[in-house]
Amino acid sequence: MPADAPRPRDGKYVGRRRTAAPQGAQQAPGQAVREVRHQDYTQPAATPAEPGGGRHRAPRRVAAGERAGRPARQRTLLGTVGAVTALGIAAGAVAITQALPQRAAAASAARPVVPASDARPAPAGRPASTDTGTTTSPERMRPAVPRVAVAAAAPAAREPRTAPVSRSTQRTAPAWCDGKPPTRKYANGRIPLRELCRLPFDKRHRLRADAAVAFDRLNSAYRARFGDELCLTDSYRSYASQVSVAARKPTLAARPGTSEHGWGLAADLCEGAAVPGARQHVWLLAHAPAFGWDNPKWARPNGSRPEAWHWEYVEGE
Repeated sequence: MPADAPRPRDGKYVGRRRTAAPQGAQQAPGQAVREVRHQDYTQPAATPAEPGGGRHRAPRRVAAGERAGRPARQRTLLGTVGAVTALGIAAGAVAITQALPQRAAAASAARPVVPASDARPAPAGRPASTDTGTTTSPERMRPAVPRVAVAAAAPAAREPRTAPVSRSTQRTAPAWCDGKPPTRKYANGRIPLRELCRLPFDKRHRLRADAAVAFDRLNSAYRARFGDELCLTDSYRSYASQVSVAARKPTLAARPGTSEHGWGLAADLCEGAAVPGARQHVWLLAHAPAFGWDNPKWARPNGSRPEAWHWEYVEGE
């Protein structure tokens, strides 16, 4: 390497050269040496100047054949991509075509067997046609059912069906009254009203629970026969009421504290039910005992004290 050649230092070339002395002068000893920094080594080297001078870079000339080759390579690449895509689509279509018969067979195998009795035959005017062009009768259209399934279903079909139990037989008392007499012993005419039940067809009157339920059933039968409710004038009587009635009707009312009205087990009727010989009264004499109610013998026309309107709940005595 010549002595004046630049030397690398930290990625840059640094050269040393001595300054030229004027012509005819001698350089003094120990004259300072100046460092000259050149351009960065990483920069590209300048191109040689074109004939005629100038330091600018000459434009690169591209041959005509090279410019014509670029579109050809692009077309080749696009054609390759299109061919690969077409092959993928064709492979997918082939896979789907092969899978369809398998899925149809699996669906047919999973379909439940329909019993022969549930199969619908084809209409008479439009018989089913097969692929061979021949018609199939409705009997042949029914799917085949294994004999084991038919035999298993036969015993179940022969089992007798149990008839549902009517609610009327299960119900022992209506919702408005429990039908149970009071468990506590009360004196005649001194039963609390909460221990008695109001009659649903006539809220003015009360009776003992079991007598009230039976009387309501008798009224239902009476209404079904004559189309009207039973007419009442009296039912439960308190001790004070018995005293008042005895004062007004001494020959008819019982001694206070002994009347069946004081127990809530008697009712006084009116209209046709209280007239001897009337069809309502005759019907009650024939049917009221079935519901636990009756006209006592002493209250009948040939009794000791006839009272055709007076009826008692004999089952509760």
